[in-house]
Amino acid sequence: MEASRIFLGVIILILILSPDNTANVSNRDYSIKDIVAEEQRWLGELQNSTYGNVGNLTGFADGWWSPEGMGMVRTRVSHMIDDVFNRAKADDGPPPVRNILEDTAVKRDLGAADADADGEDTPSPMEYERAEPNPLEGSESPMYRNITGMLNGDWTRLDVPGLHRPTINETYQRNVTTNRGRFWMIVKERQPKKHFEELRGVVQTVSMNMELYNEWGGRVEGQSVDVRMHGVHFVESGLLIGATNSNKFAGVFGLPHLTPSNTTYNLIKKPLNESLSQQIEEHLESGDEYPPWIPVDEQYIGAPPLQCEFIVYLQVHPIKMHPDASWFAELSQQSIVDTIERELRHKTGEYVPISPPSLVGSAIIYSPDCSFVLSTEAATGLKLESYFDKVSNFALNACLIVAFEIYFMVRQMKESSTPSTLSRVSFWTIGIISLLDGYVVIIFIVTATLVERSSLALVAAAFFCTVLAGFFGIRYMLMIYRVQLPERRAAQVQASPPQRSPAAAAAEAAAARASATGTLPPPATARTDPTPINTTPPPATTIRQDFSSIITRFYMFLVITGFLLIYSISLPLFLRNLIQRIALFLSLSFWVPQIYRNTYRNCRKGLKWEFVFGISTCRLIAVLYFYGYSENIAFSRPVKWICWASVGWVWCQIWMLGVQELLGPRFLVPDGWFPPAYDYYPILPADDLERALLGEGGSPVSPTATKEGGSGGYGGTGGGRKGMRVFDCAICMQSVEVPVVPSNGQQGGDHVSGDGGDGGGVVGGLLGQGVYVGRRSYMVTPCRHVFHSGCLEGWMRVRLQCPICRNTLPPI
Repeated sequence: MEASRIFLGVIILILILSPDNTANVSNRDYSIKDIVAEEQRWLGELQNSTYGNVGNLTGFADGWWSPEGMGMVRTRVSHMIDDVFNRAKADDGPPPVRNILEDTAVKRDLGAADADADGEDTPSPMEYERAEPNPLEGSESPMYRNITGMLNGDWTRLDVPGLHRPTINETYQRNVTTNRGRFWMIVKERQPKKHFEELRGVVQTVSMNMELYNEWGGRVEGQSVDVRMHGVHFVESGLLIGATNSNKFAGVFGLPHLTPSNTTYNLIKKPLNESLSQQIEEHLESGDEYPPWIPVDEQYIGAPPLQCEFIVYLQVHPIKMHPDASWFAELSQQSIVDTIERELRHKTGEYVPISPPSLVGSAIIYSPDCSFVLSTEAATGLKLESYFDKVSNFALNACLIVAFEIYFMVRQMKESSTPSTLSRVSFWTIGIISLLDGYVVIIFIVTATLVERSSLALVAAAFFCTVLAGFFGIRYMLMIYRVQLPERRAAQVQASPPQRSPAAAAAEAAAARASATGTLPPPATARTDPTPINTTPPPATTIRQDFSSIITRFYMFLVITGFLLIYSISLPLFLRNLIQRIALFLSLSFWVPQIYRNTYRNCRKGLKWEFVFGISTCRLIAVLYFYGYSENIAFSRPVKWICWASVGWVWCQIWMLGVQELLGPRFLVPDGWFPPAYDYYPILPADDLERALLGEGGSPVSPTATKEGGSGGYGGTGGGRKGMRVFDCAICMQSVEVPVVPSNGQQGGDHVSGDGGDGGGVVGGLLGQGVYVGRRSYMVTPCRHVFHSGCLEGWMRVRLQCPICRNTLPPI
């Protein structure tokens, strides 16, 4: 037995410590040397190629690659660039920049000795002023030189007649067959390699991550179109060119051939050759299975995946600025943009005259193997540094909002600090509010791990939410639970019928048989077994143990539903929207349990109005931000009807609380829906006033004046008015004027109404006489004592006992 355990432990240890050779096992012949050899072949093809002559480069030499199709795409790109700069000219007035696709001379005049021996113009990088025909002078429209940022917009499918369409029998992933949809891209400029140092400020290497969605924001044809590319950015002209990379498409090695002209081809060919050569050597020395230009989720061994490849041309729009500003007198527009970029990347406190402008770009997206062309116009976004600042500002504003929520929560806890007031507050209302704060904590922590530059502000916001939910919310729930625990146990006892003893059941069965046969039951002196007494002790769990189990379930529910909500992001659009909107509806229903408790207990004023309005406003701000503000940090598009529905639903709940406050907790609620509850505002009939105020075994409360007078016959003499009766309030020692009405068949103090005495017929008959409003000025206890409403409510906030006879009082 011991030997088998040792053997099992050794096997487990070997499995744990053994290296992961899954990839090599799947195809041992496809080794690292083979991969590097293929990369070196690609590099050789690039070195021996010329512009327009690709050679035998993988992906470019296959049957689906069409030079004519690429020429059509370049024509579309040329038109796109012309539209961008013509629009800039129409808006701002500067002369347009010449198109980079026009292969004109952009180098200094060279002598004959400077030309190559073969007659090909291949100037060095220093011979170029810029990568576009005309430089952008200070009067020209400025551009961002570093375009690290995010873009979000719409795309449409272009119909390109004559585009080569290969015959494909397989189903390709990332194939786009719809006509329009949404577009999202993030661009990151990489630190230039030493081979690109000479081109700093002229050409920058970039990485691009593009996602395509359908027009509703869901997956395209049920599949995710997530594309990762590498490319180059021509700084002065604002043109980006990127391509995918895979085992069947050498996009990085063919990048110079994707440039729009021979000039740009010669500009980047030499540094790209040197950079790729160095990376191949590093790849061979490191022993990694895949080169750095192939994304992790696209690394395969053996046959390449069947997925569409992409080539993207992105033209950044010139920045629209206002030349009438006074600070333009000394600085050029491009200098101001450079200052903004420098301050965004390195916070030095330098004066920036304007806020960072938006990043705007248009793109042509071409798939050579799947033969489709997409276009997006004027996609808007932010510089990545601006986005980080925006997230930080959002987190700081969230801290401010949560601080207000903490203030309202503390005020409410101070207001309802006695058993009388805590019995009116719904445990589940506070629980839902705390649960939402727990979700917010999870969201902030997850976002902090994704947006590292703003993690400090996000963690601070998560801390504030943790204080609100984990300290104040949980503490308030514990206070409510302690007070309402006897009520819950009493309800459980009433819900479970008492169990009959076996002897009682046998006696009932014998009596039933005797009645059926006509015989007499056994004599009373007959020996029977003693009836067992139920001596089961009550549960030994304490209040804190019960509450601990509830809190454990609370946190388990929070974690499980939090993961489910995160998982719902990967579901199809319909299911995702359905789950999110149901969750939004439930999260905004936090006042519903309080409305139910008010009705069930026939009580009012459970929550302060400042707490109700404050919490409602703070919760709606987040909904309106993400569903009503187009420039939110999640890039979600406004959905106006959700904003109106959310505000309307919360307003309906507040309106119901107000109706319960003014017209009674059971206003318009049919009798029999809820158990009877005592009414502190009974209608006192003048015809039988003493019976109305006389309890069982008690004595009538003596009014200050019992002499009837006035034309109505019901006004007291001690300052009483017509139709009023005056009593003494034992709390403030002042007079209480009580309106009296003819009985009309109504009963008095023992009257119990399902709607709190606020039935529609009664209210309709009394509102015209002003009696309904007068009823709210006094309160009659079950022991038939009369007090001012304010006096008794203030007393009952401290203790639920009658000030005169010390009898227990039901909560208001």
